Amino acid sequence: MREMSDYEERATQNDFEKGWYDCEVCFDSKSGKESIKFMPCGHIFCVECVSAYYRQRLRDAAVKRLECLREGCESGATQAQLKLALSEDEYERYDSLLLAGTLDLMSD
Repeated sequence: MREMSDYEERATQNDFEKGWYDCEVCFDSKSGKESIKFMPCGHIFCVECVSAYYRQRLRDAAVKRLECLREGCESGATQAQLKLALSEDEYERYDSLLLAGTLDLMSD
């Protein structure tokens, strides 16, 4: 059953990548390959805007989890989306901050 789900997920992603979307931050029209669609909310932003926002959150060390950019939306970013939006070093920093935050919560 999981194989079918993986197939459907890849097919959905392929369809998404063929389209063009308006970023909800900069309002530029970008291809699906240059965009990130958060689920389950369906909000779409360009990779550049998502990257800039996540980098700022990492600089501020204000990271519990990285999520959709729409105010009040709680759809979290997937690992694939994080790796698309962040450099390898930034992703490692995010992972370290997330681990440190989790350990802090456990020590309370």
